[in-house]
Order: sequence, then structure tokens, then C-alpha cells
Amino acid sequence: MKFLTTLLLICFATLGFAQDAYRIQVEIKDYKQDELYLAYYLGDKQYIQDTVERADDGSYTFTGEEALKPGVYLIVTAPDNDFFQILITEEEQNFSIKTEMGEKQVAATKFRGSPDNTLFYKYLDFLNRMRPRGEAIQAKMEAADDAQKEKLQAELDGLSAEVLAYQHQLIAEHPQTMTAAIIKANLPPDMPEFEGTEEEQNLQRWRWTQKHFFDNIDLSDGRLLRTPFLFSKVDYYVNKLQVQHPDTISKAVDYVLQKMMPAEDMFQYYLIHFLNYYAASKYVGMDAVYVHLVDNYYAKGLAPWTEEEQLAKILDNANRLRPLLIGKQAPNITMQRRDGTPIALYDVKTPYTV
Repeated sequence: MKFLTTLLLICFATLGFAQDAYRIQVEIKDYKQDELYLAYYLGDKQYIQDTVERADDGSYTFTGEEALKPGVYLIVTAPDNDFFQILITEEEQNFSIKTEMGEKQVAATKFRGSPDNTLFYKYLDFLNRMRPRGEAIQAKMEAADDAQKEKLQAELDGLSAEVLAYQHQLIAEHPQTMTAAIIKANLPPDMPEFEGTEEEQNLQRWRWTQKHFFDNIDLSDGRLLRTPFLFSKVDYYVNKLQVQHPDTISKAVDYVLQKMMPAEDMFQYYLIHFLNYYAASKYVGMDAVYVHLVDNYYAKGLAPWTEEEQLAKILDNANRLRPLLIGKQAPNITMQRRDGTPIALYDVKTPYTV
């Protein structure tokens, strides 16, 4: 009985220790600086997540009691801020890395305990091996005659087809991995051929691209929030592919946000981003997008992270802007004539009032 009691006490004591939610050990050949940094992408910026000091054995270990948000992270060296990328998923937050900096970094990097990162670096290594072949062909094309250029272009097309086949095979064989999600998100949708004049074809391509721009990007996949490419793609869709009219922009923003709703962090980040962006827009009429966002999201309780006082300010600001939007009738103003009698703006019946 005494032995059993002691054993139970040991078990409960063990359970009492806080376990690391993430533990990433890094060994970098010939790197001897005192510190190493872990950073991540968010929107169009990068932020420091963690800083660790060099251990006696020369390794660096990032640990934390709260799990890391999935995404693309950076291991950043001092003092030159050189870096290499790694993937963080919900399932893989306890692993080790051995690598070296410089030209051989990708080929030299080995992971233990992270199949997704192993797959990611296998893909990066494949691209690194394909790149010199493509550059060599392009260099030959610069000095080639027309007949030679045609042959070299065929070689280049064949190389591109080889890369594309590799990408599609990886996606098919590892569909749930973050590596596959990243590769797929950066593949353009297959655009069909269009008929008509050049102007008609360009119009059809533009409309098709508007409709299919996100075919390969799952906007409900929260892992993509912390990647180096999503922000620029969303920005391009809203600010380049759309006619820059408030109604059109509002529809485009709605489309993006509704796709993101299942991913709470993604939805929150981009709703806040769009609200702030159109609140500060320098273009005439874009305050209508701000009012649209307030009316359809904040006023409907779809931004529960917003503090009550801040929400009241946002709603009040939208209410003040609403009657001043382009196309709306300006608020009635009562003034005085020279003789002191009142006159209201709405009482003035003229084509133009200055």
C-alpha cells in the first residue's frame, strides 16, 4: 500500500509539470551567435515570435506553453537577419532541425519529427535543381537565332511541364499537408481559350480571372493566414481585378470575408484590415465601403472581439458618414436670411445650390 501511494504521488507530481506546447531544436553549422530568432508572417509583415540563447552544445531550442499558430515561420540569424523558412502545423510542433546557412541551406536541411517540413524541403530542393536548367536554356536563347529559339523554347516548355507534373503529383499524394496547400495556392487556375477580337478576348480573360481567381486557394484554411503570399493575392483581387467603385469593392470584400468565415483568425484579421484600410482611404467615395463593413459585420455582431467602447465609436462613425455618402441626400440645414428669417436647405428648389 505504501508503494502504491508513493507511485500515485509521483504520477500526480509529473502531471503537475507544465509541458511545452511547442519545442523546436535548431542546429546550424558554424553559427556561433548568442541568439537565434523565430518569426512569422502575418499580412504583409513579419513579427518576432520567440528569441532563444545558444546552449552549451551549440543548439538553440524554442519552447512555449501555448501552441504556435500554423503557418510559415522564419528562423532568423543574428546579426545580419539572414533566415530560412519552416512550416508549423497543429500536429507538428515538436521537432528538430539541422542545417547550414548559405547556398547549400536547402539541400543541407534535415528534419526529425516533422514529415511536412521534410516534404516541403524535398520540394524546395527539387526547385533548386530545376532552376539552373531553366537559366541555362534562357541564357542560350539570348544569343540564338529564330530557329534555335523555337527549339530552346520547346525545351523550356518541357521543363515547365516537368515542374508542373511534380507539383500536381505532390498535391495528389499528400493532399492534407501544408506543403500541398502552399503549392496549390500558388498555381494559377487553368484558363480556357477564348474567341473573338483581341479586345473581346481580353475582356473575357479578365472576367474569367475575377470568377476563378481563388479556385486553388482555400480561404477557409487558417494555415494560409501566416504565409508570405496570401495578403498580396487578396490585395490584388480587391484592388486590381475589380473596378474601383464602392459597390464593386464591397461585393469583392464580402466574397473574400464570407469565404474566410470558417477560419476565425483569418476572418478577424481581414475584417479589421479592410475596415482600417477603407477608413483611411484617400479615394473619393470609398467611405461607402467602410459603412458597408460596419453595417454588415460590426453592427450584426460578427466582430465579437471588438470591445464595447470601441464598437460604439465604430458604429457612431458609420452613422455620421452614412448621410454624407455619394448619391445620398445631404442632411437638411437650417440657416438665416439677411433679415433674420429661417430658411432650410430642403426648401431651396433650384437645380444647383452653392
